[in-house]
Amino acid sequence: MREVDRAGTCSAVIRPGANHIDRRRRLRPRDYLGDPHAFGRQADVIFRVPPGGDAVSAAVARVQHQLVLDWRAARPRRMGSRDARVFRISSSTWSSSVLGERWMGETVMAAVLHALSHR
Repeated sequence: MREVDRAGTCSAVIRPGANHIDRRRRLRPRDYLGDPHAFGRQADVIFRVPPGGDAVSAAVARVQHQLVLDWRAARPRRMGSRDARVFRISSSTWSSSVLGERWMGETVMAAVLHALSHR
């Protein structure tokens, strides 16, 4: 059972064996771009479904790419650490996510959307 403190927040839910990585995704988001180094940096990129990939993952990668583009355009440099701390995301997870080296997961995506809504 979870404990609730006076502020109304609950302790973290621990699910053994669960994590924020969607196991259906076999490749990295940046693998779906013609130029993987353009992830979150260039708007005019070509998306593709590489060997081992799938159309749904390509669509998710496209959305994540656009979110990172929007976040970079809206936030001053060096704001990523602060945006990550609000949601208790490690700097390595944040960095890997905005570089397209890993799938965002719901917490990173929520942090990006939160940052965009408070610009």
